[in-house]
Amino acid sequence: MFRIENIIEPSRLRLIWQSGSEADRTKYHVADLVRAGFSYALYYRTMSPDFVDALRAGFRGHPAFDVRTAVHHHNVLEIFMKRLPPRNRSDFWLFLEKNGLTGNAAISDFSLLGYSGARLPGDGFCLEIDFALERPPFQYFCEISGFRYYQGMQMDMEGLRAQSVFLLPEPSNPKDPNAIQIFVEGVKIGYIPRSQAPLFNTWLKNASVHAWVSRIEGAPAKPLVFLFVRIASTQMHFPALTS
Repeated sequence: MFRIENIIEPSRLRLIWQSGSEADRTKYHVADLVRAGFSYALYYRTMSPDFVDALRAGFRGHPAFDVRTAVHHHNVLEIFMKRLPPRNRSDFWLFLEKNGLTGNAAISDFSLLGYSGARLPGDGFCLEIDFALERPPFQYFCEISGFRYYQGMQMDMEGLRAQSVFLLPEPSNPKDPNAIQIFVEGVKIGYIPRSQAPLFNTWLKNASVHAWVSRIEGAPAKPLVFLFVRIASTQMHFPALTS
């Protein structure tokens, strides 16, 4: 079982949105959830290319936060926590186990949102920890982008679990020069999510990076496949990242 050993308390989560249209499966970084002490705010990234492109792709804001207002402070954490099962559920431990958090029931709500992704079926939103602001070591689960469009769909799914992967930058990619390909035994199975690719390029140069296929969810025709990623620093001076 893959387990997160170095839990961090993030200062920022990224809100990622994906259109429901099969014509555009791009994941857009549309907003940030920012923690300052015990206060939380949502900032739409209104000046970013991702935000502008998301609007063109049909993004109309999160239903609870009017996109015409750039910054929201009211009930931000509470609204996103509704995407997770309540802690008082008798089977809450299964949710922790699924997300590699067994034995960490005291994890903060903000961290739990980031480590779990807070996904709901069909609404296109998820959260991810902004590791650009953090320093290794850390571990987390990362969804493989485009899995069903590559050769992984022809592989035995059960045999794929726990396989180590090889990460290969693809600077010649016409859509994203930061693209990172994912291979299992020489077979391409997808990409690192676009929002995380710049981080992986830096980590591959300055850190120890290991990843394995960890879990497979969803229907066989449209599986969601996740990596378990382990990042450890190998240098005294790990370069600061910004976004």
